[in-house]
Amino acid sequence: MKGEPLQEASKTVQPQLSGRIIASFDPVHAPERSQGYYLALGLGLLFTARFMLLQPALYGLHHLGMQIRIALFSLIYKKTLKLSSRVLDKISTGQLVSLMSAHLNKLDE
Repeated sequence: MKGEPLQEASKTVQPQLSGRIIASFDPVHAPERSQGYYLALGLGLLFTARFMLLQPALYGLHHLGMQIRIALFSLIYKKTLKLSSRVLDKISTGQLVSLMSAHLNKLDE
């Protein structure tokens, strides 16, 4: 994926920035207090960039997963329509729906 190096780099930088921000509020490091504000701004920009880059990718993956789920459900439904009338006479509609939902739950897992 294109965003993987950026994602890994941001995961590495985030704890370092957080640690420096927390350290800047220590009374011993009072001269670095203004640097802490810039670091906090940088951390906010880092979170914003990660959100803007990763959100479309996650949305695309969820969308693709739902399309696959719908396609598989339609295949199962078409398969049940092809069952012979002799089999359909033995199975109630509720049992058929229960079987279909059980198969979909297995696919979801």
